[in-house]
Amino acid sequence: MIHVGVSPTRIPADEPVELDISLTNTGAGTCSRVIFTVRLPAGLVRLHGPTKIEVDRVLPRQSVTSQLRVRAEKAGRYLLASTNFSYRDHLGRPHRETSFGAEITVEPAHNPPSQPQVTVQLADTELPYDEWAIVRGRITNTGAVGVFALTVTLSGQVITDGRTAQGTLEQLPPGRSADVPFHVRAGQAGNNVPVHLDLAYEYRFRRYSVATTQAIRVVRDCVKGTGVPPGSVRLPVKVLVLAANPPDTETLRIDQEIREIQRTIRSGKDRDNIEVSIHLAVGPTDISQALLDDEPRLVHFAGHGGGLEGSIATEDDYGLARVIPVDGLVHLFRIFGRSVDCVLVNACDTELLARALSVVVPYAIGMRQPVRDRSSIRFSAGFYQALAAGKSIEEAFQLGVIMLKMTPIGSDAEAPVLFRRDLPSEACAWTTQKIAYASERPVLACRRSVLPGRVELVLRVAPAVTSELTSIVRWCMGVTRLGIMDQ
Repeated sequence: MIHVGVSPTRIPADEPVELDISLTNTGAGTCSRVIFTVRLPAGLVRLHGPTKIEVDRVLPRQSVTSQLRVRAEKAGRYLLASTNFSYRDHLGRPHRETSFGAEITVEPAHNPPSQPQVTVQLADTELPYDEWAIVRGRITNTGAVGVFALTVTLSGQVITDGRTAQGTLEQLPPGRSADVPFHVRAGQAGNNVPVHLDLAYEYRFRRYSVATTQAIRVVRDCVKGTGVPPGSVRLPVKVLVLAANPPDTETLRIDQEIREIQRTIRSGKDRDNIEVSIHLAVGPTDISQALLDDEPRLVHFAGHGGGLEGSIATEDDYGLARVIPVDGLVHLFRIFGRSVDCVLVNACDTELLARALSVVVPYAIGMRQPVRDRSSIRFSAGFYQALAAGKSIEEAFQLGVIMLKMTPIGSDAEAPVLFRRDLPSEACAWTTQKIAYASERPVLACRRSVLPGRVELVLRVAPAVTSELTSIVRWCMGVTRLGIMDQ
C-alpha cells in the first residue's frame, strides 16, 4: 500500500517554501508503476518542481520524496488534492486512490519582506565622436537584500558592437556596486546625447525592472591617454590608407606595407585610439569618397609617385596609371579635408605634392627622391610605431627616418621630407640631413617613371656649378624630364 505525505503543513504567507511530497510503501510487498499527480488550490502558486511523480517500483518500507516549491499569496487553509493516484501491489493488482487530501495552513507574515532597491547609471559621461570607446554602466544595490540574475541593456544614440549590447551579473549583494562595460561608438556630437539603460533583476522569485535615460557629452577630436606634448598635433583617431598599384606599373609590396601598419598599431599602447580604414586600387573618385565617408585625421597614400606633376599615381577607368595633378589634390583637401591633420605620401618623388598640401593641412610628408620598397615599409613601421605610442606627428616622422638610418639602403634615409603649415615654405622642410658633396661633380641618377615608356633623369649638383651645367644638359629637355635640385 502506498501512503502519500506532505510536509511541512504550516507555512508563512508570501514566502517561497519547499514542500516535501513523499510516497511510502507501508505494505509487505513491492509496489510498482506508482503515479501521483498533485493539484494545487487557488492561492498556492507553484514556483519550481514537478507536480507529477512517477516511480517504477517502491520496496517495502521505502520512501521516495520529491520537492515542490510553492508560495502562498495570503494566509488561510489550503487543501491539496490529486487528479491521478494509482499503483500496482505486490501481486500486480491495480489500485486507484481518489480520496487523497492534505491540508496546508498558511500563517500571516509577521515581518513584511524588505523590497529590493537597485539603481543603474553611466559611470562615464563623455565619449569621443565617431570612434569606438568603452562606456561603463554602474549597477548599485542600495537596499538591504541581495538580488540575482541581473541583466542591463544599453541603447540610444550610440552604436554597440552587438556582442556587448547586454551585460549580465549572477548576483549583487546589498551595499555593493558593479560595472558592466559596453563597446560603443557615438555617431552624433553634442552636450546632451541620450543613452538608455534598462536593468532587470530577480528577487524572491519575482522579476523587477528599472529604466533610466542619461545625457552624455560627445566631443569631436576627443582623444584620451595619448600622451602627446602640449602644442603638438594629437594622435589621429582615424587613419585612411589609400593604395594603388596600377597593372602597367612596377609591382609594389603594398599588401606587406599595410600589414606592417596594422601590426605596428596593434602592438602600441594607444592601439584602442587608432582606427585604420583601407582602400585599395583607388582612383580619383575613390579618394574623394573616402574623405567624405571617413573624415580621417591622417591620410596615407601608398603606391607610385613622380611624373611631370611630382604627384601620386592612381588607376583610371581602365585600370591604368593616372597621375593626379597636384592642384586637384590640394583643392580637394582644402574643401573636404578639414578633418585632416597630416597627409603622408609614401611614394617616390612626391616632395612637390607634400609642399603644396602643407598649405591646406597642418602636416604633409613626402619623398624627395626615389625610394626602395623595403625602405617605404620600414618608414611606415617607424612612423606608426610612434603614433601608437602617443607621440606627435613630428616625432613619428623622426622615428620613421631613424628606422631608415638603422637599416640603411643606399640614400633612402634622405628621402623623407616633412612640411608644416605654420612655417615659411623654405623653412618648413624637415629632412634627415642636407646632402653634402665632397666635390663639385654632379651626380646623375636614372630611374623608371610611373608613366609607361618614359625614363626620367635626375641630376643633383652643388649650387656653385648649376649654371655651368645647364648648357651641358639642356639638350636632354626635349627627350626627358630634367630635374635640377640645388643642394
